[in-house]
Amino acid sequence: MPTALLINGFLAPRLSMHPLRWRLGSRGVQRVRIAHMPPLGIQSVDRLAEAIDRSVDQILAETGDAQVDLVGVSQGGLAALRWLQSGGASRTRRFVALGTPFAGTWFAALGVPLLGAVSRGVWQSLPNSPLIAELAAAGVPAGVQVTSVAIPGDPVAPLASCRLAGADFITAPSTRSPLRHQALILSSGCADIAAGVLLKPPG
Repeated sequence: MPTALLINGFLAPRLSMHPLRWRLGSRGVQRVRIAHMPPLGIQSVDRLAEAIDRSVDQILAETGDAQVDLVGVSQGGLAALRWLQSGGASRTRRFVALGTPFAGTWFAALGVPLLGAVSRGVWQSLPNSPLIAELAAAGVPAGVQVTSVAIPGDPVAPLASCRLAGADFITAPSTRSPLRHQALILSSGCADIAAGVLLKPPG
């Protein structure tokens, strides 16, 4: 199976993806890498997509594979979808989005007063942003199996916001953690679902 590339989200450092990497590895996903994303992921989604492109190029050059699998967390999933729609689909087998608000999230409005002057990404995550409309209009690229996973009670990415036309949708087991969105990378249930999707035989 292809290498799985993990893509962190808004304000999440690369280091934060290691628990998910370990959990996937313990479930049999043998080759897992973490994308080299810009610091804290506050840049525009297009900039983040460019970083994904560079990470994929490096993986394919090193492994000789023709495709990768993507696992995007929160805004990392928006960047992954943007990359897929911009030509990355031919190099991708499967894409799992964990807590990705494909319909946008009003939670991003809380970050506008603090980061709006320096972060285009926080504006792009709002439900009424042009980017959200463009992603929805372009839809799921042909040839890529897309699965969206959401946790009940997630204030950042409610269940309804994580639905994407053409993508499979799975509700993960609820968590007792008050930080439900942050629990995406720590949840055994999310790891079980992601690993199950990535390890599923073709057909």
